[in-house]
Amino acid sequence: FRKMSPPAFTGEGGPLSVGDWFLRLERIFRLMACTEAQKVVCGEYMLEGEAGQWWEDYWRLKPVDKRDALTWAQLKVIITEKYYPRHFRDQMEREFMSLSQGNRIVAEYEREFSRLSAFARHLVDTEEKKATRFLYGLKRDLLMLIVGHGYLTYAETIERAQRLEVCQQMGSQSLPVRPADIAQPSNNAGKRKWNDDRKGKGKKNRQDNRPPQAAQPIQQVQVDRPPCATCGKGHRGECLAGKNICFRCKRPGHMAQNCLEH
Repeated sequence: FRKMSPPAFTGEGGPLSVGDWFLRLERIFRLMACTEAQKVVCGEYMLEGEAGQWWEDYWRLKPVDKRDALTWAQLKVIITEKYYPRHFRDQMEREFMSLSQGNRIVAEYEREFSRLSAFARHLVDTEEKKATRFLYGLKRDLLMLIVGHGYLTYAETIERAQRLEVCQQMGSQSLPVRPADIAQPSNNAGKRKWNDDRKGKGKKNRQDNRPPQAAQPIQQVQVDRPPCATCGKGHRGECLAGKNICFRCKRPGHMAQNCLEH
């Protein structure tokens, strides 16, 4: 038994240390296939310090035959009543009954669920009861995605919740969608199109009723040309300056201001 490095119990560490000590000892008992009497002897042997002194004082006034008939279950009850008082167990049970995921991730919620469920084993003494209580403590969005899948074991419920949580985290990292990019419902779209058509027709009718406007003259683009060596002006073609030729019709005998063709 000593080769298995069993833990000692001194009474320190608070009420939660009692359950942990029982759990670790019972693992060794199962591994060694200990009898009921061997469990009691080994358990008493690992009570040290203040706890060891208390145990000796407890049995000092008890009949020897009663101590010899002690079982491991009875020993656990006696130690529990001393170091794990009833009011503390009730408090931990209430905490478990009100436990919910809150702002925790699923893994953190599962750890707290496992810790507190040890104080209320009668509430999770079947696979179905344990899975159901865990499920209804999840965040509402996860609960609604899982509850419709029928019966799941406790492990399956945890796995499903963690996978959905990962999907939600991946979705929240995508690019945000602007409100203007979100498609409107079809009935609103139809209503908006009908209103736009009416506005378009009204605008067209108002435009048709307007009086015709005079055509705006087209502005000619001025193009810079090199000055003529004869007249000093910028023009195309042959210079007609000094040749008594009309600049408009290009005929001799009159000037542009007297031209009858324009």
